Amino acid sequence: MDGLARNAAGNAARHGRRQGRAATVAWKQPPSPPSSSASSSSSSSPSPASSTPSPSPPASASPPPPTAAPPSTPPLRTLYPASAHHAEGFVRVSAIHSLYYRVYGNQAGKPALFLHGGPGAGCWPNHARFFDPAVYRIVLCDQRGAGKSTPAGCLEENTTDLLVADIEALREHLSVDRWALVMGGSWGTTLALAYAQAHPGRVAAMLLRGVCLLRRREIDWFYRPGGAEALFPFAWRDLMAALHPSQPQQTADSPAAAAHTRADGDGGGHGDVNGDLVAAFYERLTSTDAALRDSAARAWMRWEMSLSHFPTPSAPAALLAWDGSTYSFPPSPLSPPPPSSPPSAPSSPSSSPSSSPPSSPSSSSPTSSSSSSSPSSPSPPNSLPAAAPPAPAAAQASAKAVAAAAGEGSTGDTAEAEEGGTSEDGEQRRGTRDTRGRDLMGGPHISGSVAQARIECHYFHHDGFLSDNQLLHNIDAIRHIPTVIVHGRYDFVCPLVNAIDLHTAWLEAHLRVVPNAGHSMYEPGITHELIEASDFFRNV
Repeated sequence: MDGLARNAAGNAARHGRRQGRAATVAWKQPPSPPSSSASSSSSSSPSPASSTPSPSPPASASPPPPTAAPPSTPPLRTLYPASAHHAEGFVRVSAIHSLYYRVYGNQAGKPALFLHGGPGAGCWPNHARFFDPAVYRIVLCDQRGAGKSTPAGCLEENTTDLLVADIEALREHLSVDRWALVMGGSWGTTLALAYAQAHPGRVAAMLLRGVCLLRRREIDWFYRPGGAEALFPFAWRDLMAALHPSQPQQTADSPAAAAHTRADGDGGGHGDVNGDLVAAFYERLTSTDAALRDSAARAWMRWEMSLSHFPTPSAPAALLAWDGSTYSFPPSPLSPPPPSSPPSAPSSPSSSPSSSPPSSPSSSSPTSSSSSSSPSSPSPPNSLPAAAPPAPAAAQASAKAVAAAAGEGSTGDTAEAEEGGTSEDGEQRRGTRDTRGRDLMGGPHISGSVAQARIECHYFHHDGFLSDNQLLHNIDAIRHIPTVIVHGRYDFVCPLVNAIDLHTAWLEAHLRVVPNAGHSMYEPGITHELIEASDFFRNV
């Protein structure tokens, strides 16, 4: 802690010296109006010159008038209405890989690039809805092996440096001189940082959500005992079960099951390949045995799904209790009420009537604008938007359903893409084996969820093809780029310390920590902050 404090102090001093030359965005919190109680207290306090106390009011006097109500909190921002893409295609980036892309929004607008998570999750139409379609030319692209890019789930020629080069190839293919805004979430923040550090002149601004720096400590948090496992022991037990299918399976409510997993084999359930869980899954996910590969992928993705969303006090998870023989969910005041139809979402304010996005059939969905009765103006340039108000219980309770309906899950980006894929010349690629008998090429036989699990494990198995702390050490290359960081306070996939470490090294960036929020970009507070920030960058 002392070292971290010294580091922060040193960065603060350097930041002060740099302010004269750093081209950062100056967001400022508007001053809060004085509270009525404070003003009342100050106006009723006796003057220092007064020595006689004020007489008490008679008992029959009327009570004082009620104080003025505090100003109303603006509604949470929601996704822009869905719209159709106006361009799509493939970019051949190697003899093996072709990348699929789609373009939404204003064809002559400011170019904005969305980088999906995973790695390997692929892009979805809802990702375009975080940008104002009247202002931005919104580009979504499936990274190597992900989504509709081909071959599906291919691990050959799939590294971070190659993905960075792919973004440059895409930029040139679309005749973009410089990205007005690069937005990345989870693994997308890793790739956004790596790309900006390699090509700082091609990025005008960045919006980062759920910071992932892919350091060894982050991988260990997620895939070794003592990290996330300590908070989610039942989900961890299910993950471990995929590595030991020959052992008798105990029921989910068995009290011995979790203890058995903790004590199994190598002293805590690291896995069965040199005590390395990631390596154990890598063997299975690259197997030519389809049943083994699919089973491992289901367990891998289910573990992530278990950690993605944060239940809030206003929408708590059901109470779990031990009744002497089984775990169950008994009736309790802590348990949420039965689900009901989701309420209408508050409207999304726009910059002006002329730039309001057109209505669409999907605008009545839980994540879209459905009312215009209480519009609010966006924050002006160089003014910090108000913090997201606490989300209504119904909105928080429906967050998981919203993400599921969008086709994304564990990291807000879980792949559910069509099986297989077609390259720009219509060629369907078949899976092949390498000399060790593994299937690294992927192809039409690999489903979207298996592709994501394979690619994620591939990157984690190789430490993201980055040196530890590489992205922090190279911050000076991008210090001048205006950036907003949005992170959930209770993000169990990418813990908050990731964002704190990044911001400690990069004080010019603006950090927005959302209370009562986890990892998913579809949690109401996260969505609000992302859209506020993307709207802010319209004018930068």
